[in-house]
Amino acid sequence: MSLFALPSVSILHGSVTKAVLPCYTNMKLHIIIAILVFSPMYTHAQQLRFEPMILDLGEMRQNEVRTMRYTIHNTGSDTVYLGEPRASCGCTAILLDASTLPPGDSASITGEFSSGPYMLGEINKSVQVIQMLNDQERNIATLRVRAEVVGDLSYEPSTVQFRVVIGDTVKTRIILRSNSEKTVEISDISTSLLAYVDDSPGNTYDASQVRTMPFTDVLLEPESRAVPPGGEIFVDVTMFPKDKGQINGMLRVAFPQAEIRIPIVGVVLRYIP
Repeated sequence: MSLFALPSVSILHGSVTKAVLPCYTNMKLHIIIAILVFSPMYTHAQQLRFEPMILDLGEMRQNEVRTMRYTIHNTGSDTVYLGEPRASCGCTAILLDASTLPPGDSASITGEFSSGPYMLGEINKSVQVIQMLNDQERNIATLRVRAEVVGDLSYEPSTVQFRVVIGDTVKTRIILRSNSEKTVEISDISTSLLAYVDDSPGNTYDASQVRTMPFTDVLLEPESRAVPPGGEIFVDVTMFPKDKGQINGMLRVAFPQAEIRIPIVGVVLRYIP
C-alpha cells in the first residue's frame, strides 16, 4: 500500500456502518509544510532585509537627476545569489555591486532617477530584486521610488473631459501657472488627438464598426505665449466633433527643455439618453 492510499475501516454502531479514514491526510499535510519550511526557495527570501523598501526623493524639477541607493542585508545562515535587478522604466538606471551575498554581508543597489522633460506630479517607479536559484531567476522583492515633480508651469484642470452630442461645440479654458522666477516662453501649443468613429445607428458603441482617424477640428487660442514669473495665462480650447464615438489624446504645451501634456478624453453621442 502506498503512503498516501486511503483505505476505509468500517465500525458498526447498531445498524449503522460508519467509514473511518486513517490520518494519512494529516501526515501528507505535515510533509508538505516541512518541504515549504526547509526549502531554500522559502528561507532565502525571508533572510534578506531591504533598506529602504520605499525611497522618497521628495520634490524635484523636470529634467532633474537624483541618486538612488538601496541596501540588501543577509541576516540568515545561507549564502544568497542575486541576479541583475530590473527597473520598471528607462528613467531609472540601476546597478548591483555584489551578486554573491554571504551570511551577515550586504550589497547595494545604486542608480539614478531622471524626471524627464514631461513628467509632472507624483511619480512612482519600482525596482525588482532577483534571486538566482538553480540557474533560475526568481523575483523576491519589489523596491519602490517616488518623487513629486514640479515644472516651470503647472496647469488646471488636470484632464479635459466631455460628453456631448454630434454637432455640439466643446469649449474648455486651460490655466497655465508659473512656478518659475523668470518668464516662461512657450514655444509650441498643439493637440495630438484620435477619433474612434462608430457609424452604427443609435448610441451603442460597436467596436467592430470603429474606424480610427486623426481629430483636427480644434481651435487653440492662447492669451499669450509668455507666462510671467509667478503669473498665469489661459488657453481656450474649442473642439467641433461631427461623428459618434470617442476622442482621446492630449494638449501639448512646450517650453525650453520641457513640456506639459494635458489629457483629453471625450465621448460623442447621437443623443443624450
